[in-house]
Amino acid sequence: MTCTTIQILHFWLKSRKANYMFAFLLLCVTGSAQQPFDSLLAKAKESLFANDYPKSMDLYNLSLKEAQRLNDGFKIGNSYIGIGINFEKTGDYENTLIHYFKALTAYESVGNIKKEAGTLKNIGNTYRTLKSYDKALSFFQLASKKYEEAKDSTGLSSATNDLGILYMDQEKYDTAIRYFTTVITTYNQYATIQVSAYALNNLGIVYAKQGNFSNSQKYLTASLQAMQSMNNNYGVALVLSNIGDSYNRQKNYKEGLSYTKQGLAIAQKIQSKNLIADSYQIIATAYSQMGEYEQSNDYLNKLLDLRDTIFKEETAKSYAEMETRYQNEKKKKEIILLKKDNAIKDLDITNQRRTRTFLLITLVFILAIAIVIYRSYSAKKRLNTSLGVLNEKLNEANQSKTKLLSIITHDLRTPVSSLFNFLQLQKSAPGKLSAEQQEKFNLQINNAADNVLSSMEDLLVWSKSQMEKFEPVIEPVELSEFCNEIINMNMTAAANKNIALLKDCPGKIILSTDPNFLKISLRNLVGNAIKFTPTYGTVQLIVGKQNDKITLTIKDNGDGIPQEHLASIFTWNSIRSDSSGLGLRLAKEFTEKLNGTIGVKSIVGEGTEFALTFYAT
Repeated sequence: MTCTTIQILHFWLKSRKANYMFAFLLLCVTGSAQQPFDSLLAKAKESLFANDYPKSMDLYNLSLKEAQRLNDGFKIGNSYIGIGINFEKTGDYENTLIHYFKALTAYESVGNIKKEAGTLKNIGNTYRTLKSYDKALSFFQLASKKYEEAKDSTGLSSATNDLGILYMDQEKYDTAIRYFTTVITTYNQYATIQVSAYALNNLGIVYAKQGNFSNSQKYLTASLQAMQSMNNNYGVALVLSNIGDSYNRQKNYKEGLSYTKQGLAIAQKIQSKNLIADSYQIIATAYSQMGEYEQSNDYLNKLLDLRDTIFKEETAKSYAEMETRYQNEKKKKEIILLKKDNAIKDLDITNQRRTRTFLLITLVFILAIAIVIYRSYSAKKRLNTSLGVLNEKLNEANQSKTKLLSIITHDLRTPVSSLFNFLQLQKSAPGKLSAEQQEKFNLQINNAADNVLSSMEDLLVWSKSQMEKFEPVIEPVELSEFCNEIINMNMTAAANKNIALLKDCPGKIILSTDPNFLKISLRNLVGNAIKFTPTYGTVQLIVGKQNDKITLTIKDNGDGIPQEHLASIFTWNSIRSDSSGLGLRLAKEFTEKLNGTIGVKSIVGEGTEFALTFYAT
């Protein structure tokens, strides 16, 4: 277990009510905008140090509102950082990145280089947690340059420690040791006691992985003493578990279990779920190595229960909403059935009375004739209605095809014309173009060719789908790898806008479908999300399975779609060109060809979410 500078957070705070009352009294008594913000921020930090994340999140949101009222970029950035750390502590990395990038924008607006560097380092650590090591390295390097520019050796020592962790995660242990050693030697006089303590801890971990247990115990013991001197309960629990793991690697399981269980007790006291989970894993492995499989299984079950608890907390709210909707629908159906029962009883009474008279025969005869006439009339009416609907569909199909071909023709003409002009220019005056101009034109030619290829591919697949005897080619598709392909196809466009393109696919999920149709649908939806998401935004591809349904969700935090436009975004009338609706129309049509459904939810200013739903087979 490793720890970054974000995790050096442990203090105490009494109650949420006391926080709000304290902030309110300060506002009323002092009348000063400065004092309430500072107090809210201090209380929010204390709650964060005490691992009371709901209380801390509420206080940080209050401080953000106050900072926005003051229009103070520095304070806005501090509030966003605090909110981001709370999300990181609870494992919500999507919201973590969103708020870190908002903080980075706020600090850049006021030119605070040190805060920019710290935020870049936090973003790097988040990408490291997500195992996006290349992105993590680039952000750590940017952070180090900012610290050097600000001549901040303390911050540089912290960034150096995080670089060591990055290389340790990739099992490049010699490089990691070099960075950690630099922290406790070169930067020893500048590094804070927290950073030095965590660097010592990380050195101990690396040496344990290399089998150098004497050095491992030496550095872990030094780290433990530093953590205890700071009363850093999180750090103490962390190092105790790492000492236990080091002993386990030496097959000294008795000592290993002793230290790990001490760390577990502290982790449970401060309610740190990630430390508890890591301790369960270490203890279960130790018991398994000792041959005590029953106790090993007990701790593995505790680990599974803990992870299941986290998942249930996230889904409990949605289950409650679904249950409410189910109960409402059930009551409506019961009312309808009750009305039908009453109607049947009334009819029975009427029929019984009619059987007593001779008029019943006459009435039945007349009714039979009426039914025959009505059925004949209804059949003709239904036939005429069906013919009318069919004619409307044929007209719509012809108009749709005509409109689609005109759109594709228009969209193909522009890139083809660009290709022709660029090639003609290179042919007629190759010597007049500098190397930089050549590279620029080559890039433009490549982009134009990509646009032509994408449009032609969509047109060809769509044309094939319109054939009378066309049937999708169904085959099993492993969605995690499939989503990686979609992300790779859109990675360049996302990188050009500094957009975080994330995937969330729990485990191995198989969907029987036509991969070409599904790929075009997802490519268009992800491409649209990137196109309408601002710089430093986030686009997420989420795969979920519930019962017999599989849902693929494309979620962004862009500007959103006004509610009045949502009803018509999939219609042909909404299409103006390939960049404004054709991709959505194709996505809808291809999804329905695969017996799926497509839905959209959007909130202006917060983002848009498209969901493709299929039945698992």
